[in-house]
Amino acid sequence: MKLKGDIIYNKALWVIISGTNTNASADVVSHELKRAQNQLQNGLNHFKDPSKESEAEFKSQVSDSVFKFTMRLKRFLGLDINQAWDFMCNYLLYEFRGAEEGLQEFIGSETRTTVLLSDIWLFYWSERLFLLKCINVLLTFHSDKGHPYQNLFASILCPEEQPLFCDSLISQLGKLVSLDYPTPESHGTLMSDQFQNLWVMAVLREELELVQNLLLYVDSCELQLESFVKLFKIILQHNFGQDHLFGVLLNDSHADIIKKIRNMEVLLVLRALAVLGTSGKMWDESQYVKLEEVILLLGAQPEHGPINMAWMLVNFSGPNGEEVFDNFRRFGELALKAECFVFLEQILRHKMF
Repeated sequence: MKLKGDIIYNKALWVIISGTNTNASADVVSHELKRAQNQLQNGLNHFKDPSKESEAEFKSQVSDSVFKFTMRLKRFLGLDINQAWDFMCNYLLYEFRGAEEGLQEFIGSETRTTVLLSDIWLFYWSERLFLLKCINVLLTFHSDKGHPYQNLFASILCPEEQPLFCDSLISQLGKLVSLDYPTPESHGTLMSDQFQNLWVMAVLREELELVQNLLLYVDSCELQLESFVKLFKIILQHNFGQDHLFGVLLNDSHADIIKKIRNMEVLLVLRALAVLGTSGKMWDESQYVKLEEVILLLGAQPEHGPINMAWMLVNFSGPNGEEVFDNFRRFGELALKAECFVFLEQILRHKMF
């Protein structure tokens, strides 16, 4: 079975570049990174929506039974049919417990077809998370001179590519927080309550991983103020991870990961404000005004307190600190009203730290 799209097996890539259970040579790592470069740079944006053109072309290349099965799969995944085929191929090659010749038997039996579709769905979402974990490895070690693959990671995250890489991460987060939940009508009859719940947890895990990757980016790469404004708007859009279009599906089992997302997004904003203020990039007037407009949307919610305090302190330490002292005291007052130090202590006492 040949791949028809451009999907890399992300679990294997993660094992190789993270050094887990293997000590791959630099040549092997270089080869695998080159194969996966587009996927690493695009992240979750690499996965395409379904299209009629792809389906028509795909239909002309396979048997009717394979086409019908793959159509069900692409609908269940919500994915371009060529990429759905690639995920099926990777699943059969790396995860399927059985002989390839047994595939026709699976397709010919509705019960077995349901099992196979369900297994590929789980494989697809695990692969998405492994892709984000691969990006995490790049961001963690691309500037670590002591890491054996540092120069290889740095070639992907070179200064010229960093702004595009950052915008890609922000775009991925923006798409996730705008997702509506899948239904049997949109994704087929296999989209049961069980798979809806699995989908919710998968999306929340991706949100958390993306926020962690963005924090790593801010710590080790060059952040543009314009990019941060876009990111900040997205964070406010979903109320620091607490508001989602799929809110009707949330329950107590999701509370801990939502709290982790909230905490990480607050820390991400604080770190970005510190970096931008120290680097001097915050003081470009045209972009500063846009950031100020977003800051003024904050109130006395617990999550807003530390950010209001940071905004006051960053401006006090800026080029016009003494002149603007009275203008920014109110942000400190808002922060104290929101008990910002109590909130920060709660973050630091959370088990994730």
